[in-house]
Amino acid sequence: INNADDYTIDSGFFKPVVEPEPVPATYNLGDYVWEDSNKDGIQNSNEVGIEGVTVTLTKPDGSTVTTVTDANGKYVFTGLENGDYTVDFTAPEGYEATLVNVGDDALDSDGASTTVTINNADNYTIDSGFYKPAVEEPTPVPATYNLGDYVWEDSNKDGIQNSNEVGIEGVTVTLTKPDGSTVTTVTDA
Repeated sequence: INNADDYTIDSGFFKPVVEPEPVPATYNLGDYVWEDSNKDGIQNSNEVGIEGVTVTLTKPDGSTVTTVTDANGKYVFTGLENGDYTVDFTAPEGYEATLVNVGDDALDSDGASTTVTINNADNYTIDSGFYKPAVEEPTPVPATYNLGDYVWEDSNKDGIQNSNEVGIEGVTVTLTKPDGSTVTTVTDA
């Protein structure tokens, strides 16, 4: 300043625009758990959903989320980012997992456990079918019976046991069974 005012010194400021952190897009995953009554691994129109099946989703970071199928056998996980997920279905009591990957992905069973990749889209094709195995009837145990009676001294040699004829002790009696095996016993006093 040389003995005079100087109004030429300026300074400008700007307010920086802070771009919000982008929120990653999220997607949904889910579908259906059904009773595969004909055990073919395919959802048929007459087969119904199973309510109350526990479905566990393991996220890419290893954390898990669990849900339960509704009255129609439907389930969904929401708010999922892109990545690889594992879906595990807990077999309902009295059921077994059906055949897997035998047809159209939207209608076949993906099994009791499957890995799914979310890649910029929802996936509503993760299904699991279960069936009730046939209850095997126990093999009937054949009835058993007893066989035996009396060995006596036929003193009058008529082949008929008379009241005065007595039993004979120590006689070995052998029984041959239908399968050819034998059993022996000895008469008592």
